[in-house]
Amino acid sequence: MDGVGLEVYNLVDVTSKTNHELVMRLTTAIHNAGPEFYTDVNGLLMARRHSQAKLTLQGNVSPMPTMVFIQDNYTRLSVLTGLQQGVRDNLKTPSSFRILVERFSTDAPPLLPHAREMCLPCSCSDYPTTVV
Repeated sequence: MDGVGLEVYNLVDVTSKTNHELVMRLTTAIHNAGPEFYTDVNGLLMARRHSQAKLTLQGNVSPMPTMVFIQDNYTRLSVLTGLQQGVRDNLKTPSSFRILVERFSTDAPPLLPHAREMCLPCSCSDYPTTVV
């Protein structure tokens, strides 16, 4: 088996809240050396990030446009997000997260998350392209 997928669907009503943050915590058995993780920079490039104990929770937040993963020698946990709209009003805004637990044997990210991207609610083909 190459990987196992789990889909989590969050629907949060933020109309009665002001100045609150919503956090989804994932607990795994992955023994991550460092504390390091990888996030994408622009949807194509992955960057290594480090948590620093001297900083607060807010200081250790990194941007995640489409993907984040942590790994050890045997397992990788990838979180893919497919936000199809920006937050510009106080309506109920759904967010879809695809969580993948997969085994791997190379240092390069596998192609499974890219194949799973086809299941996300918003694909790159939804945006018009301009050729200059």
